[in-house]
Amino acid sequence: MYTTKKVADPRESKSSKPRDSFTTSLIQVEQALAYIDASDRDTWINCGMGIKAEFDESGFDVWDRWSRSADNYSARAAAASWKSFANDGGINIGTLFHYAKQGGYVHNSTGKPAQPTAEEVASEKLSAWLILMHWQIVGQWRHPKHKHYGMIHQTH
Repeated sequence: MYTTKKVADPRESKSSKPRDSFTTSLIQVEQALAYIDASDRDTWINCGMGIKAEFDESGFDVWDRWSRSADNYSARAAAASWKSFANDGGINIGTLFHYAKQGGYVHNSTGKPAQPTAEEVASEKLSAWLILMHWQIVGQWRHPKHKHYGMIHQTH
């Protein structure tokens, strides 16, 4: 059984590789991982190697949480694979971000979630409108306030 480890400051990484021109945080890594399928073994291994190269042992929990999203997850395999990763294996955190970008991730150097695009906002508005219309049609929305706006109103 694994215990939760305190996440170290990524700037204090024990990696012998030079840092990129921007500081990558574990929050950004976690956001990027959401765009990557954990069930492909080569991708899974490469992402783990990139995280370990960047964050050493402090990156395990983030990688393991993401790994659990795969149907073929094995805690034993995750621990053994992580232990086998060398910091100088030739794969770095850039590999992970490459996979994430292929999945639609847009890097945001602030560490905060990126603002939704105009297309995403429009899609959300359309979804909300469709739900509202559905409830209007099936007669489930019966608030008296809405009778003036074409909503179904049932008097008691």
